[in-house]
Amino acid sequence: MAKVRIGVIGCGAMGRGIHLPSLASIPDCEVCAVCDLVREKADAMAAKYNIPRTYYLHTDLIAGEAGRLDGVVCLVEPDRMYRVVYDCLKAGFNVMMEKPAGINSYQSDSLARTAKAMNLKLAVAMNRRHIPIVREVMRVMKELTEINEVNGVFIKHSDIAASWHYMDAYVSDIIHAVDLVRWL
Repeated sequence: MAKVRIGVIGCGAMGRGIHLPSLASIPDCEVCAVCDLVREKADAMAAKYNIPRTYYLHTDLIAGEAGRLDGVVCLVEPDRMYRVVYDCLKAGFNVMMEKPAGINSYQSDSLARTAKAMNLKLAVAMNRRHIPIVREVMRVMKELTEINEVNGVFIKHSDIAASWHYMDAYVSDIIHAVDLVRWL
């Protein structure tokens, strides 16, 4: 079976710390291209993971990788995500994106409709579903005959260094709690 060929757009904390190491550990996956607006980040990840092609604008990756990739992983800041994912979909790429799927319902709906119209796959990384404690909660909940009350606490570390984090923590992170409640 041929390897799945992936491009990664965004080499910030999520790219460096989670997605690129994870993709590199999958035997049937090959990261063929990487992109970041910060040249040093893109170059460093290309060197670290032996990625053959490096881009600094997502539009250049789209043009350079047309017909060469099976999909793109988009890991850019929330205020840039819609444009990058939309451009990738319109160019014919399947996309896995970090959350949120948009900064408003119009953006989320637009991306879903675009993917459907283009017959492409669009996935939002809801990786908390796979955390062992969440799996255990799911198992216990299936054993219960009736759930009377659900309580939760949301705690967000204030990271003032993240300049893109212009929106309230509830917008960017609460989606995980909403997803888990809907999924459970």
